[in-house]
Amino acid sequence: MKRFLRIIGILLLIIVLVIVILGIVEPKDVTVERSLVINAPREVVWEQMTNFKNGPNWDPWYKLEPTVTRTYFGTDGQPGSGYTWEGKKTGKGTMTDTGIAGNKMSYKLHFEKPWSGDASGFYSVEDAGNGTVKATWNYYQHMSFPMNAMQAFMSMDKMMGAQFDSGLNNLKRYAESNKATAGSGSAMVQDVQLAARTYAGIRKTVPMADISKVYGETAGMVAKQLGSAISGPAAGFYYTWDTVKHVTDMAVVYPISDTTKIAKGLTIYHINASPAVMGVLKGGYGNEMAVHGAINKHMAEKNQTRSMVIEEYVVGKQQEPDSNKWVTNIYYLTK
Repeated sequence: MKRFLRIIGILLLIIVLVIVILGIVEPKDVTVERSLVINAPREVVWEQMTNFKNGPNWDPWYKLEPTVTRTYFGTDGQPGSGYTWEGKKTGKGTMTDTGIAGNKMSYKLHFEKPWSGDASGFYSVEDAGNGTVKATWNYYQHMSFPMNAMQAFMSMDKMMGAQFDSGLNNLKRYAESNKATAGSGSAMVQDVQLAARTYAGIRKTVPMADISKVYGETAGMVAKQLGSAISGPAAGFYYTWDTVKHVTDMAVVYPISDTTKIAKGLTIYHINASPAVMGVLKGGYGNEMAVHGAINKHMAEKNQTRSMVIEEYVVGKQQEPDSNKWVTNIYYLTK
């Protein structure tokens, strides 16, 4: 009996030592990323990935357990929105949109069952040429010691990567089947004649991921300096949109009625009367890409060339906390 217990003790010690060694060797930070080229409009793919209520169309875990209970919260497609899920096969947890910047939506995951944990990642959609887009699904998780030792026996990249590949292929089939359409959130795109306007503000080149942050900080400063000279809603000028370097040359501006009292450090911008293509975004900025996509499609059909883009924030966060009531006029000035 003593010999048997001694053998068991030695085996347990060996197991502990193996786990300790693997915990030291195996990485604690795990990143899984998969991409796929899809032959469908960018706005269609974007809405499928970022509007959580579209998940049943392609989400591999929903396909695994269609009877899973999902409870949605927030305004779908907007930061702060998400859903909780609970199922026999897929466990229990919460998925939340943590922010949208350019062509990327970040998210966080909180797992409750079958084990507790947290993870984060992003979805992104970018042009791939010839009318196609590249959809990317990214996942990151920190695995504490000794849980990271499991990597030696169960590769997160292989396990999660296989699910990502399955989900992206589901998305590709669905988006290319013409079943998916983008809810533009806009009035009909139309050709308009934009009247001459004068603005004042600050121009800078910023990373796409920092647009919201930079805009919020700059808009407040510009508004304070302009004061009573402001004659209308805030606007953003977008001169370039570099999807390779992921930066944009933009200006944060306000229309002004008096150019004689402009504070030092601000620049005056005179926009000449110009033909333009206009779309109206109603609601939060999660559907913004759909409106831009609709405008680009309209311009392509008419062989129109863009010179610059103006977003006019008629009703925004400063005036109305309910994002469903926001209104943004989007103008593509044409040559």
